[in-house]
Amino acid sequence: MTDLDLDAPSLTTRIEGQIGWVIINSPKKLNSLNEDMWQAFPQIIQKLDQDKDVRVILIRGIGVKAFSAGADISEFDRVREGDAAQNYNQLNTAAFKALQDCRTPTIAMIHGFCLGGGFLLALSADLRLASEDAQFSIPPAKLGLGFDVRWLSPLLQIAPPHIAKELLFTADRFSAEQCMAKGLLNSIHSSQDLEAATKTLAK
Repeated sequence: MTDLDLDAPSLTTRIEGQIGWVIINSPKKLNSLNEDMWQAFPQIIQKLDQDKDVRVILIRGIGVKAFSAGADISEFDRVREGDAAQNYNQLNTAAFKALQDCRTPTIAMIHGFCLGGGFLLALSADLRLASEDAQFSIPPAKLGLGFDVRWLSPLLQIAPPHIAKELLFTADRFSAEQCMAKGLLNSIHSSQDLEAATKTLAK
């Protein structure tokens, strides 16, 4: 698939046969999601889920540097203070729930960095394929940030409690191989082969 070249951060969709793509497009910020993107995510998933021609939904970040580095931290002073924080947390929760509740099978195709909210989005999908150079982390413990308990749902549906606690308590960075061993991924591929492998599985 040819990468899009759009200046403004956005979520874009593309239909290829019976495959619906959701593309996180914010390459200058490692495909981090801003408030508008979090808000749009459930509607995009719902629209694809209701399309009778779409039999599987694939989620990816644009390029090969990152699936998503999570939330856009440049917005935190505005969206994670006071009354705004509750509304922002609800946007994140709604995005994860949209994938978890989606009736159409969903696959996360993970290149490069998959961090924080981006990792939780990937965990909310039904299946996860990663490039061998992918890196995973849930970093709030190292950033002194709170973690909404509702966000544990995607993690706890995949990981046993001791693995979930390791990810949350240490905030360490884990390789694709380590995440595979922890049962968080379905398969690992070279960066060059990942898209073809994901399409093959989708078909």
